[in-house]
Amino acid sequence: MESTGVYWKPIWNILEGSLHLVLANARHVKNVPGRKTDVKDAEWLAKLHTKN
Repeated sequence: MESTGVYWKPIWNILEGSLHLVLANARHVKNVPGRKTDVKDAEWLAKLHTKN
C-alpha cells in the first residue's frame, strides 16, 4: 500500500490479524528511474518481498 498520509492506518489495523503485513519506507523501495506505473510498482514491490 502506498500513501503519503495516514490513510493506510485503518486498513492496516483491519488486516493486521489475518495477514502478514510489511511496512516499508517508500524511499527505500523506490523503483529504478523510468516511467512510473502502478503495475511496475506492484511488480517491483512483489519482487522485493520475495527476497525477504
